Amino acid sequence: MAVQEGESGTELASARAALTVRDADLAEADRVLVEVVAAAHAVAAESIARIEAIEADIDAMASGPPPDSPAAAHDVTRLLVAKQREVADVVNDARAAAEAKTVVLQHLIERYRHR
Repeated sequence: MAVQEGESGTELASARAALTVRDADLAEADRVLVEVVAAAHAVAAESIARIEAIEADIDAMASGPPPDSPAAAHDVTRLLVAKQREVADVVNDARAAAEAKTVVLQHLIERYRHR
C-alpha cells in the first residue's frame, strides 16, 4: 500500500491519532464501569449476608422458650429493636453506596455520549 502524501496523508494520520485517543478514553471508561458494577454487586452481596445474619439471630431467638418474666420480655423487645436498627443500618449503607455509584455512572454516561 502506498504511503499517503500531502494533505490526505496528514488528515489520515490526524484521524488515526483521534481514534487512538478515543479508544483509550473508552477503554478507561469501560474499566471504570466494570469496577462500579463489581463494587455494586459486592455491596449487594454484603447487604444480603448481613440481613441473613440478622434473620438467623431473630430465628434463633424465636425458636427458644418464650420469655418467662417481664424482664425477659423486655430483653426480647430490646433485642428486636436492636435488630431493627441493624436492618436500617444495612439499608442506609446500601443506599449510600448506590448513590455514590449513581454519581459515577452519570459521569460515565456523559463520557460515553461525548465519544
